[in-house]
Amino acid sequence: MTTECTLCGSHLTTEAVQENVCPRCKMPQGPMPKDHVARSVGAAMTPAEAEVWELIRKAATAYLKLTETEAAHPMEREEICHAFHDIQARLASRPFLRHIGANS
Repeated sequence: MTTECTLCGSHLTTEAVQENVCPRCKMPQGPMPKDHVARSVGAAMTPAEAEVWELIRKAATAYLKLTETEAAHPMEREEICHAFHDIQARLASRPFLRHIGANS
């Protein structure tokens, strides 16, 4: 188990490590289950949406690693976490919108 959040990079206390969640951004910690994309598809996401979800996760992780090596504004990490969460929220809403026929 790492001592930094896999999404926002904040330091995880012993309690946070035991609870397996970042207290700052609420991101679950530890390895992602091998079937996490499949479970997303099973929760009504299309395969394309599940793939976009995985790409967003990879992009967020890569971007946040940049802020570890470069001088960044103190709020950059928090702001970028909010931006990625907004994108994830829009993507997660697509199955529901399809269900109610919002795209018709």
